[in-house]
Amino acid sequence: MVLFFGIIFFHNVGVVLDFCLIFILNRYNVLKIDKISLYSKSMEIKGGNVLTKLKTHSGAKKRFRLTASGKVRRGYAMKRHNMRKRPTDMKRDARGMCIMDHCDAKVIKKNFLPYGLN
Repeated sequence: MVLFFGIIFFHNVGVVLDFCLIFILNRYNVLKIDKISLYSKSMEIKGGNVLTKLKTHSGAKKRFRLTASGKVRRGYAMKRHNMRKRPTDMKRDARGMCIMDHCDAKVIKKNFLPYGLN
């Protein structure tokens, strides 16, 4: 719960801080805003454009992690079933996580993880 301009926000702190920053930018004429909706998490800029927040893909949250340098980590493939047929070396080498290729990581970061992961 955060008190800001006499309004109590029960949303998570990240959303409240985003809207606090928007209020400050609007106050100093950096960003002209007509209307802000707390429920749809969108804002209308003068001129009629509506900017909505992008959602993180819930399946991507479970499958990928970001490194400190921004690379995407993923689990190895071919480890779900039929492991008795696989050589021991293959099973040992496929432990843990690996770094995703740059071309695939670009798509994941842009479309599925727009704000990264915590």
